[in-house]
Amino acid sequence: MRMGNRILRGAARIVWMAAALWVFGACAADGPEAPAPAEQKVPSKWLKDSGPVSTGKFFSVAAQDLDGDGHVDLAAGAENPAGVAVWYGGKDGAYADYRLLPVKGNVRGIAAGDLDKDGLRDLVFAINGEGMGLQPWFQKKGREWKQGNSISDLSAYETVLCADVNRDGSADVVAANATSEESGGVQVWFNNGKGDWITETGPFNINKQMGVAAGDFDEDGKTDLATAGQGAYGALRVWLGDGAGGWSSSPAVIKGDFFRLNTGDINGDGHSDLLAGTFKQGIRVLHGNGKGGFSPGPTPASSGSFHEALSLDVNGDGRMDIVAGSVDGAGIKCWLQNKAGAWEELSGRFPDKGVFYGVLLKDTDSDRRPDLLAASWGEGVKRWAGAAIRGETQAMGPPRTTLETLFKAPPEPSENSVFKMVNGIPEYRVGFGDVLKITWWRGIESENAEVRVQPDGTVSFGLLDNVPVAGLAQSELNTKLTTELQRYIRNPRIEANVKEFNSKRFALYGAIMVHSIRQSGPGVYALAGRSSVMEMLARYGGPRDDANLRKVTLQRKNGQVFTLDLYKAIVLGDRKQDMLLDDGDVVNVPTVSMRKKRIYVLGEVKQPGLYPYNEEIDVLEAVMLAGGFTNHAKPAETRIIRGDMSRPEILPVDMRALLKKADHSQNILLASRDVVYVPRTVVGDMQAFIAEISPILNFLLYPATFRSAYMYDDALRFDIGGEKTQDQVIIQQAP
Repeated sequence: MRMGNRILRGAARIVWMAAALWVFGACAADGPEAPAPAEQKVPSKWLKDSGPVSTGKFFSVAAQDLDGDGHVDLAAGAENPAGVAVWYGGKDGAYADYRLLPVKGNVRGIAAGDLDKDGLRDLVFAINGEGMGLQPWFQKKGREWKQGNSISDLSAYETVLCADVNRDGSADVVAANATSEESGGVQVWFNNGKGDWITETGPFNINKQMGVAAGDFDEDGKTDLATAGQGAYGALRVWLGDGAGGWSSSPAVIKGDFFRLNTGDINGDGHSDLLAGTFKQGIRVLHGNGKGGFSPGPTPASSGSFHEALSLDVNGDGRMDIVAGSVDGAGIKCWLQNKAGAWEELSGRFPDKGVFYGVLLKDTDSDRRPDLLAASWGEGVKRWAGAAIRGETQAMGPPRTTLETLFKAPPEPSENSVFKMVNGIPEYRVGFGDVLKITWWRGIESENAEVRVQPDGTVSFGLLDNVPVAGLAQSELNTKLTTELQRYIRNPRIEANVKEFNSKRFALYGAIMVHSIRQSGPGVYALAGRSSVMEMLARYGGPRDDANLRKVTLQRKNGQVFTLDLYKAIVLGDRKQDMLLDDGDVVNVPTVSMRKKRIYVLGEVKQPGLYPYNEEIDVLEAVMLAGGFTNHAKPAETRIIRGDMSRPEILPVDMRALLKKADHSQNILLASRDVVYVPRTVVGDMQAFIAEISPILNFLLYPATFRSAYMYDDALRFDIGGEKTQDQVIIQQAP
């Protein structure tokens, strides 16, 4: 029954996507549909982007020579399936080798730096959603990665960068905190050179911050910061550093709702300028005076939402131009700067459709021209070579893969430290601690011995001393011992078998059943040959009823971690999810939370009510779950109510912009006990709105208080909206 429910939940997500088409049509009732833009023919050479992956929802991308081989490597964070992919670069910008890091949550920002001074660059991830915080991953020899201790795990971060703030030669971490107006700001953590974070220092810890950039804005040789905020106190601000963790504040340079922030000498006066993407306010250019002051300059766009903008010389005229990624579905925009410092839009150079978040410039193919990289929301990670940016003929890049191909378990090894293939048959490798039963014959007489493999990998018995056997398969063991015994016995016959398997082990933890009649449950078990996770899970108890088979983790000796969906292996026959075990592996089967998360979807939706969920859910999925909007709904006025009535947080959500303009910034990730409310009228006075919905909120947040007033036979009678023939509907009381 439980497995059936899981299948139904999977089918429900497919239904949600189909329902989204209906919701889009329902939104048209809000007003006339804007005419579609005329189709613009883009030269084919610009469509030949050569990014390493062609599908998937990516938010962030970084480019550095991570392993010190002289080639630029890439790292990008995907939302679904969640994780970070690291591509190692080769000649001519090809990416043949990659690693996958099982990072939970939405990776909003990535920074690279040698955090532990081992000569290899490490990565820091700014994470929102599940697993939120700042998470470092350390690169080891052989392109292996190991997760470090979280720098912070209590806040949601949007941007992260590495910079030596206190001038001690170690890479410090700077991050923009977007948790809330009350708990936000920009924080700096000093690094002791070993990847440990000894001090956290300013510059401030309030207001929702989306972007941060480092530079020497007053040209005194010390690191300064520029910050970009959003919300009620949204502004661009500059903080001048004293080189020891102290900061001098300054008035807001300009107010507004900002996303990412970058620096560059845009007007060519030798001083650092600022370039910021905004929400619905276009792009802002701020010219620096070299003394820490900034003044607004001409803007290339005064409307539209742009997540990030960069300055580069597109046409080779010596003046800085601007490229920016649109989150309104308008692709990548480009503006050329003329002699007077004004901006002229350049069409046809980059895609005019699509949603793009993180963008950056880096010479990835060693031709001494910066290439443009972009994280696409739906089309993977894109790269345009510097030659293409200048309008030169662009060769087709190396073959790319898809997200589905990328985020899969690695191919099964032909051999590992537990077994080897002999004539097409997997055989156990003998090792230290194994006990061998050996029988040999002299004519018709036989002799027997049981010997343990010694720490040096040898065995001794009868006429033989210190015979090396470690690493041999069983058939190879017989051949080896027969050859050794031929020195003393003519035509010897010998048979050796492993009686006790002690050298190869794995650990099994988590939601494992315990049986009284056989060895089972969590523990450390021997590996006796080629074995998979599912085989050993079944042998040693099987999963409990509360086991979460979708998120089984397998950790190797080297720290590499894989997340396996055994549900796919069992139901769909996806054998890639059932990996082979190696010596020292640790398998953990987590539990499904017995206390389900809950959200409430009320107002002008077809099926208002309480909806439980086990994993993440965003506001669009919540509306789909509730059947979509009614004909009376005002999607642009949707509100999320979070918190209690003493300090309710009201988050406005423009669902119309999300569905018609692909404005994914509106698709907020929900928290447990959030209330999604879709009104039928425009929300004007916020205090009046709160007063109107207070009875509903008080019931949802404090149900016992209202039981006597509103309850009848464990049901609540209240007007919560939706399509109904009477003014009152009934919601079953949540357990």
